[in-house]
Amino acid sequence: MLPKWDKIYSVHHGKIDNQHKKLFELAAKVEHIFDKPVHRDEIKALLTDFFNYMKYHFDDEEKYMQFICYPDFERHRQIHKEIIQSMIKIIQNIKTTNDLKEKLYIMVKKWLLEHILMKI
Repeated sequence: MLPKWDKIYSVHHGKIDNQHKKLFELAAKVEHIFDKPVHRDEIKALLTDFFNYMKYHFDDEEKYMQFICYPDFERHRQIHKEIIQSMIKIIQNIKTTNDLKEKLYIMVKKWLLEHILMKI
């Protein structure tokens, strides 16, 4: 089960925290459909929403990190690129709806755990 947003995950920047909250909500939607029958179009729409919001968030987060002179900025930006590439691979290699649900869930879980939760 994926964790829910908690203030302990805060980076103490309102806009970034709100975006992280939204990503937790999208991750919860991915988890919710994981073991349920879902139409392929529904899972594609969720994947698209998650992917687009993630790119939007990464852009904002990188601008903020540059503004505060984040010491590990380049490495963090590289992680963002790797996450985006992983999502693109998932999109390109869709075989079945169940395959897509499984890959998306694994990616979201890995990303959420590594990207947001491990920063605290």
